[in-house]
Amino acid sequence: MKFRLIIYFLTIAVVFFVSCKSSKTNNTIPQVIYKLDIGPCFGKCPVFLLEIDNNGLAYLDAKRNNKIDGKLKRQLSKEEFASLEKAFKKADLFKLLDEYPTNVADLPSIKITQIKEGKTKTVKANEKMPENYEALLKQLNQVVQKDGWILLEEYKKEEVNEKKDEKLIYEEIIVSFKSGIRLPQWFKDNEANTLRLLKPIDQNSNSWLVTYDKSKFEPYAMLDKLKKDPAVLNAEFNKQIKER
Repeated sequence: MKFRLIIYFLTIAVVFFVSCKSSKTNNTIPQVIYKLDIGPCFGKCPVFLLEIDNNGLAYLDAKRNNKIDGKLKRQLSKEEFASLEKAFKKADLFKLLDEYPTNVADLPSIKITQIKEGKTKTVKANEKMPENYEALLKQLNQVVQKDGWILLEEYKKEEVNEKKDEKLIYEEIIVSFKSGIRLPQWFKDNEANTLRLLKPIDQNSNSWLVTYDKSKFEPYAMLDKLKKDPAVLNAEFNKQIKER
């Protein structure tokens, strides 16, 4: 009887151990823990968002000016992922400032994010940055540049998506401003961006046609800049409509 009881309890113990081990093994729900977000500059800089989950699977949303624009994925090797973990640990984002500002307007925005134990930390920098942050940025860019990406979806060029009877005028942008905005002051504040007024489009909706120096600013970078301006409701390229 005692022998049977011992066998019974040993069996329960083994089942419990295997169950716990199995649950730990299967408790690897993918979740993004690292991000690199590169915004546009006033030239043809690559614009992309890199995300890496806790299993070392990387996702790349290559938005513009990349070798291939589209959505891609790649599995990092164990060594590559371990090296990246060390770089994040050394950079220690949670102890850094949220932003290291610069006065150089021509540089792309750079944001590195880490999600750890339910907490999220994003550090923005592009010129002045801590040494370990810069080393981490270099390593994340190496992840992007490495071969082995699998293309999930390729983006078509903006020009290809245009309607046949329309042609975008890249040096002219229709801007709709929020109510209460003093346009003379706004244009004065944007002198460095070479923005100037061409003509009103619809005064009821506060929409105006503006232009800029295309030789100094890349069109989509300027469009993105205007869309992010707190005084702007909407911005879009002007279109040349062909007569039918």
